[in-house]
Amino acid sequence: MMSRKWKVLSLEEKLDVLKATDKQPAQKRVDSAKDFGLPPSTLNSIVSKRDEIERIAALISPKGKQARGAKHKKHDEALLTWFKKACAADISFDSHILREKAMKIANRQGIADFTESNG
Repeated sequence: MMSRKWKVLSLEEKLDVLKATDKQPAQKRVDSAKDFGLPPSTLNSIVSKRDEIERIAALISPKGKQARGAKHKKHDEALLTWFKKACAADISFDSHILREKAMKIANRQGIADFTESNG
């Protein structure tokens, strides 16, 4: 017996699965799963997590495959607050200044494992 290949679906693909199951509610989920090349349990998981999938897709790009939260949420909130204030004050800055400010906030909050990045 051949093992099944692991397939990670993007949010967009999951939304397509949900739309297809909505269009054909009378179709058995086993048949719908075959149409998408998915195991029935995966299709059932997608349908049962509908609200979460739709909420996340509204917040981030549907092309993404995983919704990750911030590792240091308070740090991100502080940096976003600074960013909004700087924009409102019409202060121009580049990515270097933004990364520098992120490091200063991390040091102030005592975050030892923080590393700045471009994305």
